[in-house]
Amino acid sequence: MRSIPLFRNLSIASFLFFFNVAQSQNFYANVHAGYAFGTSNAVDDYNYTYNVSSTTYEIVKLSFGKGFASGLNVGYMFNPYLGADLGVSYLLGGKTTSVSEYINSSSTSTSTTKYYSRMFRLSPSVVISGGMEKLNPYARFGMVFGYGSFTIEQDYESPGNYDYERYLFDGGIAIGYCAAAGVNFNLGESYSVFGEVH
Repeated sequence: MRSIPLFRNLSIASFLFFFNVAQSQNFYANVHAGYAFGTSNAVDDYNYTYNVSSTTYEIVKLSFGKGFASGLNVGYMFNPYLGADLGVSYLLGGKTTSVSEYINSSSTSTSTTKYYSRMFRLSPSVVISGGMEKLNPYARFGMVFGYGSFTIEQDYESPGNYDYERYLFDGGIAIGYCAAAGVNFNLGESYSVFGEVH
């Protein structure tokens, strides 16, 4: 089996979060949930079809950073414009599938491969805020440290035969960066709603 750079560029993904924020004086905490759309591909696979007259290939882009993500952020604003933030999150990676077909005059054999990841992430960052009271834009910049696993599932079907294999890869630390921009809408002294894009 070829070597795969499991978590390269894993932190580069797009998120959209909407949830509640609890805050008191300069301290704040928020919980969030959303879906990550992978924007960087660590490796490519392909859909492959072979028969007696022709062979076709179709590139399948694999992004190990896509999927459902949820977590918690806590932070402290030193003043209305600058703060520090620490985020903890979990990524339930979405599956990417590639299919290979081998066709002859009497039968068809199919091999299906699925890729997905699971990862726990820690994200320290700096917060830059507009300092506005009601509708407040902000941005965050920092690092991502992750630990998780990567799974490959393979199904092979042919006339009279079925085989399933599963490979789990784990260990090592993923290191990347994070950047986010958002708008916070204050509902009162203790709560607000925010929308954010990573």
